[in-house]
Amino acid sequence: MMFLVALALAAPPPFEPGKDGKKCAKDPEGAQTAAAELAELVELSRSTPVMSTAPEHRDRMARVQAARKGYMCSRQAMLDAALVLLTSTSAKDLDAAAAYAQEAALDALPLAHFAYTNAHDRALVARGLPQDFGTQFGLIGSDPRGCMHPVATDAITDADRAAWSVAPLTELYAAYLKERGHAGQPPNEATLRRLNLMCLSGKF
Repeated sequence: MMFLVALALAAPPPFEPGKDGKKCAKDPEGAQTAAAELAELVELSRSTPVMSTAPEHRDRMARVQAARKGYMCSRQAMLDAALVLLTSTSAKDLDAAAAYAQEAALDALPLAHFAYTNAHDRALVARGLPQDFGTQFGLIGSDPRGCMHPVATDAITDADRAAWSVAPLTELYAAYLKERGHAGQPPNEATLRRLNLMCLSGKF
């Protein structure tokens, strides 16, 4: 069962560094350096995306892992780490990304909802399980949205999706079908399977 963050808080609870922020009080200079490193990595991920098998990606993962070792000192730092970890295909990394983004959502930080829903779904797909929100697509040839990964029908509701800024599942299906040139087809999983648009494996 998922635990959803209450998004309508009058004021977010104060941030308290957890086990990944154990160096925050002892080394504020190191925390600033780590925050700058994470911000740089986010910008790199946006401006120069690379395949997860590329040496540059492995270097970025090593850098974000170093920053995580005690320097998660703010919700912004957590969100930045989540956005970088989101490019990983490791379920463990993606679990961390989801947890960080969920914390960042308490401050209503831009992209926190995007990071949480995508990391949550990617972690499930990485384990060979159906996704919950419906954010993940698989690569077919050179097409990064060649197929849509299956979505669990009993894990969450459209109300849960709305709370995390995700459209209802039928709208997600309809938009994807339209993108693939099948506008007007019934927006459901059966249609995607009939048209061979549903991923058959857990590969991104």
